Amino acid sequence: MSWLRNMRGKAGSEAREHQAAAARPSSKAISMPAVDWSGLRESIPAAPSAGERAQRERELGRACAAHRQSPLPGDAPGVWTEAVCYANDKAAATQWAARLEGDASLAEAAARCRFAEVRLAAVRRISDLAVLKQLADSSREKDKHVYRHCTDALRAHRQSGERARRAAQLALDLRALLDARPVAVSRLLQIEKEFAVLGEDKQGLAECADLVAQAQACVLAETRAQIGLRARLAAAEALRSDVAGAESPSRMNLEAWRRRYTDIAEEAAGAPAWLAKFPATRELAHALRDIESRLAALVQDLERATEREKVLASLPPVEQPAPKTPKPATREVDHAGVQRSLDELERHLEDGRLADADGVASRIEQAIDGAAPRGPLARRWQRARAQLMRLHGWARWGTDQAREHLIADAQALLHSAPGIDERASAVPALHKEWKRLDAHGPAAKPLWERFDKALEEAYRPVRELRTAEALRHEAARAAKAALCDAWEAWLAEFSVAPPDYRALAAKRDEITAKWRAGAMAGFRDERKLRKRLDALLKRIDVQVEEAQAKEIARREQLLAAAEGLRDAPDIARAVNEAKSLQSRWKDEAGVVRLRHGAEQTLWQRFRAACDAVFARRDAERTAQAAQREQRMQALQDEKRARDLKRREEQEIELLRKARHANRFALMAEKAARADPSVNPSVAAVALEQGRARRAALLIDLEIALELPTPETDAAARRARSLVRLQDRFRGNSTAPQDPEAMVAQWYAVAAMPDAEQTMRMAAIVQRLLERTR
Repeated sequence: MSWLRNMRGKAGSEAREHQAAAARPSSKAISMPAVDWSGLRESIPAAPSAGERAQRERELGRACAAHRQSPLPGDAPGVWTEAVCYANDKAAATQWAARLEGDASLAEAAARCRFAEVRLAAVRRISDLAVLKQLADSSREKDKHVYRHCTDALRAHRQSGERARRAAQLALDLRALLDARPVAVSRLLQIEKEFAVLGEDKQGLAECADLVAQAQACVLAETRAQIGLRARLAAAEALRSDVAGAESPSRMNLEAWRRRYTDIAEEAAGAPAWLAKFPATRELAHALRDIESRLAALVQDLERATEREKVLASLPPVEQPAPKTPKPATREVDHAGVQRSLDELERHLEDGRLADADGVASRIEQAIDGAAPRGPLARRWQRARAQLMRLHGWARWGTDQAREHLIADAQALLHSAPGIDERASAVPALHKEWKRLDAHGPAAKPLWERFDKALEEAYRPVRELRTAEALRHEAARAAKAALCDAWEAWLAEFSVAPPDYRALAAKRDEITAKWRAGAMAGFRDERKLRKRLDALLKRIDVQVEEAQAKEIARREQLLAAAEGLRDAPDIARAVNEAKSLQSRWKDEAGVVRLRHGAEQTLWQRFRAACDAVFARRDAERTAQAAQREQRMQALQDEKRARDLKRREEQEIELLRKARHANRFALMAEKAARADPSVNPSVAAVALEQGRARRAALLIDLEIALELPTPETDAAARRARSLVRLQDRFRGNSTAPQDPEAMVAQWYAVAAMPDAEQTMRMAAIVQRLLERTR
């Protein structure tokens, strides 16, 4: 409800301001008294103390505000501040506030000025955080705009400091990341996310942005270096395969292989040093050693072969007999088979199936094999060949037209703006169609060059995209491979250390979370990496499942023990054992975490068994409480009966005391009739004697009732006590007289009124009333 109090306070303050303004006399109606401005200004430097000087500056500022006179440029800051705070004109206050300098003066104006706009303008010019903090504390619940600006400025400063601190930490992390090659891609991705959270403050984050760009460039260069390493390894494997399978290569082949080997070795020598930790580098070095040794062996074989040829060339030639020329054997043509083939060829020609016709014509030529058929068969064969040649001519013309259309489609694909997927599917389709047309004959070189150039240009965005994807896939593969290496190393260390299955389960969750958060590698790489991950997770799951089985067995034992307490005869012992089982359930819990469903099921069964024991205890306690309540009710009934009896006895006692009091009052009333003022016939001497008699009776009553005697009659009491003691020793003692009878005698004696005796008799009567209980 602070807003309601603020609203009421604001409304009350506005009402008071309106009342004060209404009560304040108008400057038009009443003229202001003249002010000695020069005297006021001259009195400020002459002030005897700093406090007096500040007081005079405030008086001058208030006078300027009252007369709407602007302070002079040479006036002290206190004059300007006071004029702004007491100004009645908003325009003047705004103009004067613009001349204020110093955070202290601005804070004073922001706290005391009458106009909210001037206060807000003043607080916006304050830069000192301590002043803003103090002003925020003072303006709370008073000026929400000033308070909001102060808190926003302080919060922005704190956030800026935190951002700068975090940026510095990220810069340190990035430098450390750049120093350790190769760059850890997973850590770089995490830093990039944290850097994106910091915002777009270019001044404070420029260094971090440069370092992030350097790290990204390093990752790209490292990815390319790894791709180059794999390319060199593939080239080395191919060269090793070539030289390993060669039996007697020529010198030209050896020189070509040597050049290839030199190129691969030079590229490997110029590779970064950090590539040495990769297995591919070791495989490449091994392949180069094999190639070098094989090339050396082949060179030695070639030199030995050359020497052998030189030796053979130096020997004289050996004459050999001229070979006999054999007669060519006549070959018979299978006229029936050729006729069947001609029938099939003519059918294909009639249907226009050129490829099938070419196959049958080739089969006929193989069947003839240089021999010429005779008669009508030869003429049919000549006609079929002529028709086949004509069909080939028409096919070449149609194929060229189709190739022109394909070139037009490729150029249209180049100049249009289709999507990447459309380009990726259209270019192979055009290539496939061109190859299909090659079955009718090869294309002219200019046509092929036009078609190939158009397709190359059209396929360039696809190639660039796939190259970028390959780089991303390689970076993701390297990152996930590094994660797998780290996780496998961690699991190997975990296997030799004391098992902490809770940490193992948490590590499994962390592994799956990081794997899902990482980028996807290529299909094959992702499949291989996934197999590594599955094997790693399976090893973790086996250990966790074994520990979970042990933990379930332990909890089943506790559960069986708890269920056995349901019908235990000794409920107190059963409750203690149930509490002990609960402590064991919690304290002896293993470091492995069960699956949520299994753990909840076991816990609910165990809790139900323990609750049954506690329910028996509560039922017994309820029955015992009911019995105690019955006993307490009986005791309360007895107490109420005793209280009732005591009250009745008290009432009887009060009645008895009242009866005694009435009797004593009646005695006093009778004694009052012996007063001389009531019965003047009684002589004064008799009254004096009665007073002495009464005094003696009072002493006897005080001795009998063990009441104190006044100091004036102390000697008489001692004498009376001595007489009684002497009578007791002589054996002349008589039975003690009843105090109530003595009181009756006292009241029966006529005597002069005596206030002291009356007070002593009142004490005696009170004692008698107390003795009647």
